[in-house]
Amino acid sequence: ASLSAALADAELGSLLKLDCEGSEYDILLQPDCDALRKVDRIRMEFHSGRVRELERGLNRCGFRQTRCKADTETSGTVWYARKN
Repeated sequence: ASLSAALADAELGSLLKLDCEGSEYDILLQPDCDALRKVDRIRMEFHSGRVRELERGLNRCGFRQTRCKADTETSGTVWYARKN
């Protein structure tokens, strides 16, 4: 399913929580900014240590990283919030 389809029934101000074991890059590196308009916050696990790439993609859609907690050198949890 696409990001647009997954968020079709989301309410304005929703929290998007992702735990997709490495697929977060396929989903968010080329983000569908239109689909993310309903989302105010994103919480997700990351793998492969490519969190900077995710940050750049989400920044283009109006999000900023607010917290990043590494569990290992290449994985952890990251939080984003819509820029005001």
